Amino acid sequence: MGVYLIKVETPKKNFYHPKYAFYYVSDLYVMSELQPKKKARYVVVNVVDGQPVANVTVQATYPNYYNDKPSIVKKLVTNKNGEVVFDSERTTPDIYVFTNKDKAFEETQLRAV
Repeated sequence: MGVYLIKVETPKKNFYHPKYAFYYVSDLYVMSELQPKKKARYVVVNVVDGQPVANVTVQATYPNYYNDKPSIVKKLVTNKNGEVVFDSERTTPDIYVFTNKDKAFEETQLRAV
């Protein structure tokens, strides 16, 4: 687990510049589902065995595109079924999940379906 910096280059150093990218390796995977009454359910599972993971912090950052106010940030901790339910805001959130041992999940924007 971790976040790694990858460098790709060619032997023709005078012709091509090296390229860099981050590579994220995490044991966590998150899924989303819209719920009635403007709620969104997120489930965190282990990527190796597909089992739900309890006690994972799920951070939802709702960008504020409509005025100069700061983004809305909400944090919840998954239950024994690996689930949390957020009240939805006006925008689609960026989701970041982490535990004390695994902070390598790449923040992503999930569209709840």
